[in-house]
Amino acid sequence: MRQAQTLNEAQLRRVIQYCRSRRHPTRDETIILTSFYAGLRAKEIAALTVGNVFDEEGNVRTQFILSAA
Repeated sequence: MRQAQTLNEAQLRRVIQYCRSRRHPTRDETIILTSFYAGLRAKEIAALTVGNVFDEEGNVRTQFILSAA
């Protein structure tokens, strides 16, 4: 099976610049950075809930815990 291509740092900067020119720049940039740094695919990002990202005190978790569903 072939390995999926990933962005290098220069390509990531270009994508972020493009996101900032769009209608919802914060949302778009968050999606791209979550995918890039957490290694999540679009379907996995779409399945995230607030509880996956934030703990009970409202702090960002150091790890995302995803269910198999």
